[in-house]
Amino acid sequence: MNKIVNILLHVDEEEKWTMICNNAENLLKMGEIGNYTVNIEIVANGTAVKSLAVGAINVLGLRESLKELNDKGVYVYCCSNSLNTLNIDPALLFSFVKPVPSGIFHIALRHNDGFAYIKP
Repeated sequence: MNKIVNILLHVDEEEKWTMICNNAENLLKMGEIGNYTVNIEIVANGTAVKSLAVGAINVLGLRESLKELNDKGVYVYCCSNSLNTLNIDPALLFSFVKPVPSGIFHIALRHNDGFAYIKP
C-alpha cells in the first residue's frame, strides 16, 4: 500500500533557496525509499520572490534546480503581494512558477488540507 505525505516548504529569504531545493530532493528520495507518494509545494514570499524572476542575480542555478524539481512533480508558488511590494512584474516569473494572491493565505489553506509545514 502506497502512503501519501503532503509537505509544504516555505521560503521567505533569498539565501534559503539552496536549502529548500536540497530539502525537496531529500524528501523525494525518502519517499522512494519508503514507498511513499510525496507531494511537495514550495511557497515563496518576502524577499525570496526576487530569485524567481528572469534577471535575478542567482537565476541560473536556482532556475535549473527548481525546474528539475518541478519536472518531478514539485509545485512552486509565489506570493503576488510580495511581488507587488518589491515591484516585480509577474510576467518575469519562471514559466513553471505559479503566482498566488497571498503566500501566507496559501500556506494556511494547505495547513488546513493537512500539509506538513516546514520552514528551514
